[in-house]
Amino acid sequence: MCIIFLYVDAKCKNSKYKVILAANRDEHHDRPSKPADFHTTSKDVLCGIDVKPGVEGGTWLGVSRFGKFGYLTNILKPRLEPDKQPRGNIVKKYLESSISPSQYIKNNLIGVNFRPFNFVGGQVFQNGNMDICFYGTEDDKMLKLDDGVHGVACTSLHSKWRKRLHGLGLFSSVVNEVNAQPTNSLIANLFDNVLSDATCLYPDELVHNQCEGQLDEEFLRHYCSVKVEGLPAYGTVAHTVMLIDHNNHVDFVEKSYRNGAWTTKQHNFNLKLS
Repeated sequence: MCIIFLYVDAKCKNSKYKVILAANRDEHHDRPSKPADFHTTSKDVLCGIDVKPGVEGGTWLGVSRFGKFGYLTNILKPRLEPDKQPRGNIVKKYLESSISPSQYIKNNLIGVNFRPFNFVGGQVFQNGNMDICFYGTEDDKMLKLDDGVHGVACTSLHSKWRKRLHGLGLFSSVVNEVNAQPTNSLIANLFDNVLSDATCLYPDELVHNQCEGQLDEEFLRHYCSVKVEGLPAYGTVAHTVMLIDHNNHVDFVEKSYRNGAWTTKQHNFNLKLS
């Protein structure tokens, strides 16, 4: 389960950044994965890789050198749905494809019997335009994401989950001051003041209703925070910040939690737009 915040300013009218993305990945601590790198055979896709046996090879968030980025959350449900298709390859296949976000959603996601998810796919074009689309199985429709701030959690796009609204407020406060911050300060603020916020927002009736009262209340007490911590087997295992500026330069920083310690890895590169 994840939570992601996105700032879009396609023409850089209000800042030097076209895209600011801040994301937390929440997962079982014993689920193996590789940190973000250029793992795929094309060597042009930067992403983490799930290596859990049976679903290995997928990813939850990534960006390609050719201007495409994507991320995925699951949807909080009271029980698993093993009869449906796994979601792990949705983002990876999009990043490796040659089609637009909207065409990818129409061709590959709508009407397919996947386990519940939210997907956002974006693409930066050489002429300065951007195409960013959302599709979620709860909403069951494709939406264009315009300039502004957006928050995607494990629920419908405009849900009023307390953790989503709280995190969106924190994120908005940081990006509203984007022009007063050097890049390194902006990245640090997103990590420290948004993604690391563990304010307890329990109880949340909407979260409780969505899981139909089937999940343990102690789990929900910890789950109802932007950063999930304090549980022995589950929690936030990665923070990711990605910036794309007006020169199509990408700053991608990931902090990942493995074996009881946090490590940081950074990638910087220019997009190859045609």
